Amino acid sequence: MSAPAARPTMMNLIRRVRDLIGDPDTDGTPVWSDAQIQEHLERTMEHIYPPEIPLIARVELKPAGQPAEFHFFEAKDRFMEDVIDWEEEPLLYNPNMTPVVPDEYDCANGHFIFTTSRSSMMLFIKGQVFDPFAAAESLLRLWAAKEALNYDTAWNYAAYKESQKRVALLALAEEYSRRKRINPIQMVRSDANPNTRIDPAGRNPDEMMGFQ
Repeated sequence: MSAPAARPTMMNLIRRVRDLIGDPDTDGTPVWSDAQIQEHLERTMEHIYPPEIPLIARVELKPAGQPAEFHFFEAKDRFMEDVIDWEEEPLLYNPNMTPVVPDEYDCANGHFIFTTSRSSMMLFIKGQVFDPFAAAESLLRLWAAKEALNYDTAWNYAAYKESQKRVALLALAEEYSRRKRINPIQMVRSDANPNTRIDPAGRNPDEMMGFQ
């Protein structure tokens, strides 16, 4: 059974991964189809629901007596780091959860622009984010595994090196492994403060024992 066709909203991300891995190769023939690249991207997919990731406006200061305007919004996580590499056409909402539509999208950088100033400096977003570096690393390692079937040859005093391509692919994969997204997790040190122990449901020890 053939893989489903790549979604049009994924094409910018797919082109970016192709650029990262150098596909098509030197002969112009793609090693990976769009659907295969999308499959590896989707292994890194993270669903974002309001109000998890806010869109924060860059405040445009006006002369004294004039209100500030909010046109340019950026997706930020709880550490105020940029949230980038969105699938095209995410859904945006105002603080009352009413849908809003920006005039310009820059999903690669998580930027959304409105021609008319918004009344609030915060919006919310629903969509999917991906990690092109992680997808590129995965594809490069598989590509290197394919290249392992090739071997060096020598004929009439001429040597033909095929193994160096595999080495180069793995070296690039290793570089991307250092650039891929890091997903932080919350940890609680029960040895430092036993009263802060929690289980996966978020209950403290008294709740777990039925005392609350």
